[in-house]
Amino acid sequence: MDYPRSEPAMHCAIQANHFAGHLDQQMNQSDEALNRYRKALLIYDQAAATQVTSPRLEYQKVELEMHLLQSHYQIGADDQAASIFQRALEAAQRLRAMAQTDSQELTAAIQQLQRGIATMRSANDLELATTSEANLKSAGL
Repeated sequence: MDYPRSEPAMHCAIQANHFAGHLDQQMNQSDEALNRYRKALLIYDQAAATQVTSPRLEYQKVELEMHLLQSHYQIGADDQAASIFQRALEAAQRLRAMAQTDSQELTAAIQQLQRGIATMRSANDLELATTSEANLKSAGL
């Protein structure tokens, strides 16, 4: 689906799928939640491809990738965890480049990444957690 090429329209479309993913998770529909998060990320990709960007879209990218990471661990499919974390880290770096250092979005994005690392540890993916933490620090976040 093609969305209007404006930041508010993209933000709303992403949020709608994001919230629907949360609802699906609450109803124990993990596969449907994953699909909603992926759809929201596809909308983000469409926004990025048309150069529609903002700090809140970059934050949404980080948050959605971390939901995807957590969902993958919940269903036992951790094979994509490293690439998911890397995409979120790259979004956080873009966010840092465009936001004030004390911005709420940047602070929240860093917290999301730290929660992702905690999820890795909880899933006993200790090597990836250690590597991801080092990458987070080396990125200056």
